[in-house]
Amino acid sequence: MRKVKVSMYLTLDGVMENPAWTAPYFNEEVGEFQKDLLFSSDTLLLS
Repeated sequence: MRKVKVSMYLTLDGVMENPAWTAPYFNEEVGEFQKDLLFSSDTLLLS
């Protein structure tokens, strides 16, 4: 059985929207985390 991994941009009050506001907070650590998450997957579901 395969694992399902979810990565979404969601505020503490439950708002889900365009992640463009995260640009000022993006750094190498976040980039490394996102890269590892991406390459640990077999399949991507984009919606």
